[in-house]
Amino acid sequence: GSVAFLCPTYFLGGSTRELSSVCIISLFIGLLAFLKANPSLGPLVQMIIEIITDMRSFLVILSIVMVGFSATFIVLLPHPSHEVIELELERGGSDGGHMLWEVVGICRDALFAVFLATLGDTSGFEDKYELKSGHWLAKLYLVLFMVFVVIVLLNLLIAIMGDS
Repeated sequence: GSVAFLCPTYFLGGSTRELSSVCIISLFIGLLAFLKANPSLGPLVQMIIEIITDMRSFLVILSIVMVGFSATFIVLLPHPSHEVIELELERGGSDGGHMLWEVVGICRDALFAVFLATLGDTSGFEDKYELKSGHWLAKLYLVLFMVFVVIVLLNLLIAIMGDS
């Protein structure tokens, strides 16, 4: 059943492959429901569900902090797409759809860079932005973000998990 479902999806193109990937990961997550019946694995699955439920408020706070710092970095640091948008605006902004996708790309890159920073990886800033060239305020914000998320919020997460 599932092997026959997995194999053809590799050869399909476009959104069908993306939809299939969502279905596959959903199926494997759904297997956790069957593990609840196992006497040794059931309590672990139940604990995972309780921890994820308890993490909702933490994830809201983390999301707000991440979006706030992402917006700060978007405004402060030059992104390669900023030049494309400025040129388009100078020409009269005729291609609004293209500009919208450039803005979406800038926001996506900033959020991903901030997400990587939550894991301790600052390469997202060094790859997309010119952080190496020495924007002191951006470096200060990055350090503040890392300290706040890594020390304060991760300790909060540990406390939440301890109470679960």
